[in-house]
Amino acid sequence: LSKKETELIQLERDASDWPDTITRGMLNQYEEELERIWELIPTKEEIAILLDEIQDHARSSELEIISLSRVSKTRASIPETGKGTKYVRVPYVITLGGNYFGLVRFLRRLEDSRRLVTITDIKVNAASGGHLVQANLQFNIFYSRAGVETS
Repeated sequence: LSKKETELIQLERDASDWPDTITRGMLNQYEEELERIWELIPTKEEIAILLDEIQDHARSSELEIISLSRVSKTRASIPETGKGTKYVRVPYVITLGGNYFGLVRFLRRLEDSRRLVTITDIKVNAASGGHLVQANLQFNIFYSRAGVETS
């Protein structure tokens, strides 16, 4: 009987460790995923490089960049930061001219980019001046508030 009691006690100990083991494993997975996500978000100093990459994507997609500008804070419908956030959202608008297939290539290049860029609005119209289409895209880029207090 004491051997069976000992085995039962050991099984109960093992069973009580299962949720903790599962939780630790899940926590490790979430931490790894979070680390991958933070790699997508540049620092403030890298924003100019990211904007250059976006312009390179447009040119390599055979699109003309008609304009690229930051959306003023008064026009932005969503605040750039929230209390306690670890990133800053910066809205931009880009106007491109070219053909439809170039626009599709540009969007795929943005999607495949190593940085996080979210398109919030897109308008495509027939164009004049040698372009088949003109596209206005509103998009957000994000930068890390690393080292900045977010109280």
